[in-house]
Amino acid sequence: MPRLRPQHLALPSGGTLHWQEAPGAGDPLLLLHGLGGAATVEFPMLPEAPGLSGRRTLLIDLPGFGLSRDAPQRGIAGLVDGLEALVTHLRAKRFALMGHSMGGLVALLLAARHPERISALCLAEGNLAPGHGQLSRGIAAIPLEDWCAGGRERVADRLPAGFADTFRQADPAALWHAARDLDRGTREDWRALFSGLKMPRSYLIGERSNAWNLDWLDLAGLQRAGIAIRTVTGAGHFMAQDAPAALAAQIAAALDAPQVPVTVGMRGLSGSC
Repeated sequence: MPRLRPQHLALPSGGTLHWQEAPGAGDPLLLLHGLGGAATVEFPMLPEAPGLSGRRTLLIDLPGFGLSRDAPQRGIAGLVDGLEALVTHLRAKRFALMGHSMGGLVALLLAARHPERISALCLAEGNLAPGHGQLSRGIAAIPLEDWCAGGRERVADRLPAGFADTFRQADPAALWHAARDLDRGTREDWRALFSGLKMPRSYLIGERSNAWNLDWLDLAGLQRAGIAIRTVTGAGHFMAQDAPAALAAQIAAALDAPQVPVTVGMRGLSGSC
């Protein structure tokens, strides 16, 4: 395992952002987790993987998730604001972003705020349209009061054991507000933003994920916008758990050769997403 240094930052709006950092060279790479996840739990093996070893890498628990205490401003915008505060604190002129699922949307919205500072943007099955996430849709359907009074535990009981642990660690209200935004949307058109940005962009899909079969995702349209589609061999939606080495290889490809797309026809078997 790589030597990771725990770090934290008091956010201007309240709360504390926690991350672990692997020292290295080049533009910092910021790794962001999905809904109910924690980068410090999911990604600790990535900084030492071939292609990423020696690169300065930050494993970031977004506000209200993992080891990061919640900030007063909740929802997706609050997560983006927390990440923006970290970027300001780092004083890095340029940096790369990789976000999984919900983290992909957070990365996208930050990139839209600061496009000139992003060396590469990589979304691993990131949300590109509201209302299509099974987990976020189920959470958003539960009233907040009921969610905090026991709804979270009922949902967590149906999740895989490892993921259920980080899911339970998240602040209940932060989790619910983020899920509501993923289900209902924000003021931005996520897909249009991703298609319109000019930095090198990649969209990662697990070989066994059913994302290959989602018509609304329109992979061909993403390719026409200059976005590389990359396959994570042997993985479903939870790529870091299913195939960490393959995920690291595709992140490295996105950072180092981001304009070379993988052919959409080279897809794997459908699976759970």
